Amino acid sequence: MRPEYVRHDVANLDTTYLSGLVRSGVASGVLAGAPARGLVAEATTLAHRNGGLTAAQWDWIVALGLDAGVGPTASGEIRDGVLARG
Repeated sequence: MRPEYVRHDVANLDTTYLSGLVRSGVASGVLAGAPARGLVAEATTLAHRNGGLTAAQWDWIVALGLDAGVGPTASGEIRDGVLARG
């Protein structure tokens, strides 16, 4: 899993490849804890900057967080923090 690919997929909210990359990162131990939470924060920030955070985007980000080991409650807290700053 190369970080630049993950950033590209997050920036484009690419549902085709990112979930597989996240699962691979978790399996290899590269993506856990703070990096996983950071991924949810980055996806939320990018969606918000690109014209708002739609319900469909949020559902996808929550699913992405679950793949990375971030529960829905934690993802909601991350989202609230991101939106409060932006």
